[in-house]
Amino acid sequence: MNKIERLEDLENFLISPVNIYWLKKSGKQVCVLPVGGVVDLSSLKKYPEIKIESFFDVALYENFLQLFQEFNNAHFEKERIETYSKFISLISNDYWYGKNDVSLLPMVMACVETFFDKGNSFPVNLKFKSEIIFQRSLLLGTMNVVYSILIGHLSYSFMKEAFNLALYYEHELVTNHLNTNFIQELEAGIAGKYPAEFVEKVVKDKVIDVFSFPFFSTLLKKHYEKIDGSGATGINGDEMNDTERLYCSLHHSLKIRTPSYDYDDGRGYLMGLVGHMKLDKKLEMTIYSNFNLQTAVGA
Repeated sequence: MNKIERLEDLENFLISPVNIYWLKKSGKQVCVLPVGGVVDLSSLKKYPEIKIESFFDVALYENFLQLFQEFNNAHFEKERIETYSKFISLISNDYWYGKNDVSLLPMVMACVETFFDKGNSFPVNLKFKSEIIFQRSLLLGTMNVVYSILIGHLSYSFMKEAFNLALYYEHELVTNHLNTNFIQELEAGIAGKYPAEFVEKVVKDKVIDVFSFPFFSTLLKKHYEKIDGSGATGINGDEMNDTERLYCSLHHSLKIRTPSYDYDDGRGYLMGLVGHMKLDKKLEMTIYSNFNLQTAVGA
């Protein structure tokens, strides 16, 4: 990845790795595209003078890209396990233990670059329907990928579908079935639960064209439920397997708001997020054991 020095350098980016400021004649500067914001070059080009500011860790971003590619190239379980060990080493010190400042952005952008399905209309359409929900979905998709790896899903195809799971349901939500007021309530985090018939329709409509793993059609239905059974269809945590419970917990732990990325927002983020999720002790310990083992090996 080359250094971002001009607007044209953002042409192939879905979200921005830099802050873009409009330099006004008065001397003031106004942020017109924050880090993580959806890139729209046509709107940016109307500003006569801009300033680009970056704290983006290119090396970290490229490390994530390389590891995801290694997962993609792995043909044998031994290769996947070796790549998994490298992945744990990459995220352990800073994203888990919080030893140093680190941003979530390199991780998110690597997942977007790797797993975002540019050939499918639903994730692209979501960007134009609601930027808030779209940006939050990219973060949620990234967490789906990371925690999938942490509980042992090392298939590249599985990771890709886990990422896009976070976009498909929201696309259906804001595209065909709900009114503008509901979308605004959803963006504000105050929307009520979704009607059971809507959940069933989303699962049935075209899901076979989106997900190759049959498991994901079931997961699509359950990840919006609530552990206590108060969701749309009344499914509770006892009726979910570990992966379903994990994705359900992730969905409810990440509020629907525009992610605000900073140079240190990833410091200890992954461990902290586990603390917010309502996971059973067995699943929680499965996640913790990845890092306990890594610490023991490195000791």
